[in-house]
Amino acid sequence: MDHQKIKRKKTSSELEKESLANAFSGVLDILKSNPPKDFPNDVFTIQYISDVHKSSPTQINYFKRKRRIPTPDLSFQQYEKIIGLIAKQIMCTIESEIMDNADIFSLSIDPLSNTDSSAIFIRYVNDTGFPVKHFLEIINKRGDDTLQIMDILHTILDKYNLKRNGFMGLSYDCNNKLHGHNYTGLKTSLKAINEHATIWPCSDECLSAVVTYAATGVYECRKFHKTVHKLFDFLMIFRYQWDQVQYLFKNLPDIEFLSKNKLLQYLNENWSTIFNALFQISENMSFSQKIRVQAFVILMNVKRLETCIITMFWAEIAEEITKRQEQLLLKVTTEIDFQEISEIYHSLINYFDGFRTNEKFMYYKTCAFEKTRILHFNNPNHTEQPQMRFSVDYIDDAERFKINTYFLIIDQILSELYDRKLIYKDLAQKFNFLNKFPEITDNEILHGHEYLQNIYIDLTFHINAECMELKNLFNNFLASNNDYHSNSITGIATYIRSTGFKEYFTELTKVIKMALCIPAIHCPVPQSSTVLDKIITALQPVTNQDSYKSLLLINLEWRYINEINFRYVINHFSHTFSTSKHNK
Repeated sequence: MDHQKIKRKKTSSELEKESLANAFSGVLDILKSNPPKDFPNDVFTIQYISDVHKSSPTQINYFKRKRRIPTPDLSFQQYEKIIGLIAKQIMCTIESEIMDNADIFSLSIDPLSNTDSSAIFIRYVNDTGFPVKHFLEIINKRGDDTLQIMDILHTILDKYNLKRNGFMGLSYDCNNKLHGHNYTGLKTSLKAINEHATIWPCSDECLSAVVTYAATGVYECRKFHKTVHKLFDFLMIFRYQWDQVQYLFKNLPDIEFLSKNKLLQYLNENWSTIFNALFQISENMSFSQKIRVQAFVILMNVKRLETCIITMFWAEIAEEITKRQEQLLLKVTTEIDFQEISEIYHSLINYFDGFRTNEKFMYYKTCAFEKTRILHFNNPNHTEQPQMRFSVDYIDDAERFKINTYFLIIDQILSELYDRKLIYKDLAQKFNFLNKFPEITDNEILHGHEYLQNIYIDLTFHINAECMELKNLFNNFLASNNDYHSNSITGIATYIRSTGFKEYFTELTKVIKMALCIPAIHCPVPQSSTVLDKIITALQPVTNQDSYKSLLLINLEWRYINEINFRYVINHFSHTFSTSKHNK
């Protein structure tokens, strides 16, 4: 008699549960092996997941080798269910982290383009001492005015059980209206939630985007940037037939590597070439009528003194913005020095103020006359001045353009830069002493914590002793670790946690959390408005709202796919769908 154990044959129900579990695991494998940056258009959709899952050789060959029941062809609804369960598990994990770590936090309300909804994000310091930013949900309100914003805030604070005394404030980016006419009223309203709450700029934005958005509040500048975009898109039409028009656009950089910044420089240096090329294309019957019309419309927008002057101004400031942008990026990511950030903005203010002179405008106007051979501004409201026997005071078109457009563009940029300078100056006064360890003097420690205690009255006098102790410990640590060079706020936070003294430095830890949860400095895992818009655009065909929200969360919080154990969720899915099928 064979005493070996006889393997029990699995029932059809058990085999079906196993195959459903394998199907769920297969979907997870697809998500894990295709990070958003490698995925076409950087977005996961149910259709894509379904297509890959059904056609993957892994799904066919794996079960043949193991002699197991093949993975069933799941229905679209079953894929939706899998996606929903994955998203629910991710959100449960995020909510658990928020409950454990978000005692001090900030929020972002980002109105979504062409919708009446807003995306809500939370930022706080995690248990490793680094700031993180998480997507919470989409809410069906725009958040364009103070009342709506306050309503959204109270809803989110209650729903996620967030402590109001830990709310540091809201972040804004250059595309929403938080930092506009509502600014003063909203700042006052935020004090009703927490007296320390305010509004912060988002560090995810590049300086060029900030300057561009501020300037495009002026009609002519907005029209200019639209013209550059249209010209860029027009040239992209000939990307694969460049030989048809290459002879017209002499000296144009390689079309394959053409960017809008390079096109702007080319337009500034080769204005007449662009003008002639567009004119010849608009007149050439060998091109389609659509292309000829496009060329003519762009030509009419280029053929203006206004366009030429703004082109020269923008081409001149582009290089300086790029240089300062790199400096700012370093300061909001690695070094985190609020004082130096404030000084960068101060130098930018001085730089742009140098353009706001009659001499600079006259220089641009003279150069524009020479480039274009156009002698009149194309003012749509221009009317001929009546002939008078006596002299009268009036503003000519050049003066009107200088005051209402050129100076106004610079004023809008200066206003935005000045606001940001003041914000970072205030942050420097509050938190910059944290960047000075271990060289910080006793007087600087005293001044730093006294200044904070005057603002945040719940901080105790223990912070003085904690600063003194940290100075001594950190100094000794650096002496024995020559390769450790980070003494920024994040470096201090990491050191406190790594030494196990977190419970001792309670007041300092609180101050560090205040500094790091502020969106005015870099977050290691940013969730920018650009990424959000890209995902939302790709998910527009999804009609099921639950699936839409699940896919949105999975795309934005993809990193959790590799961190969460989905075993319980897989078992729940296989049991539920197997049972429901047999009960029919």
